[in-house]
Amino acid sequence: MSTRKKPSSLIDIPPSQTWIVALLPPLYLSGIPLALYLTKEGSPFVSKVLEPFLRILSSIGPETVNGLKGNEGREVILLSVFFVFVTWMLSAWLSLLGQSLGPAGYKNHAPRETKSLLQGLPGRLCSTHQALIEILPAYAVLLALTLSLAPTNAQAIHLLTLHVFLKTIVYIPSYVLDFDWGRSSAHILAVGSLVGCGWVLVQ
Repeated sequence: MSTRKKPSSLIDIPPSQTWIVALLPPLYLSGIPLALYLTKEGSPFVSKVLEPFLRILSSIGPETVNGLKGNEGREVILLSVFFVFVTWMLSAWLSLLGQSLGPAGYKNHAPRETKSLLQGLPGRLCSTHQALIEILPAYAVLLALTLSLAPTNAQAIHLLTLHVFLKTIVYIPSYVLDFDWGRSSAHILAVGSLVGCGWVLVQ
């Protein structure tokens, strides 16, 4: 019985072409100016995508958060609560689903025992959760710096919003559905948005 071969990606790097890795840093760095451009004052992307995204989250959350009402501080707190919810609850559920779909199923006595052996959809479901956990500390650092140094800086808030939007709305579906271009592009731009946020704060 033949097994279906997984299609290759243009981003794949075979062992004989490891030198290509040396060309990747500029690709990663390109996410920084792109993120800054998308979140600059008057950007259509801000008014048509990021601000509606924030308004939706604000409409779900309470009108007042620790005395903050109707300002960027309240919005970024709700944004962060949403990101934590997606990372530690929604994607955790996806990881559990992935393990249960694997050949060994889910074992509560050793919940991480079979994760490294999973392939295909089960593996992607688990990897999505792991990838979000890995990026969350970086977001938390930039969030803390923004709230302490520049809680009303619109571009800093929009860069944090861009990060959460990409990781929750673009990255997760792309990873689960095996759209590697979408996943990689969302990751590069999301990381660029965090570095860009730090750059804005030191200006």
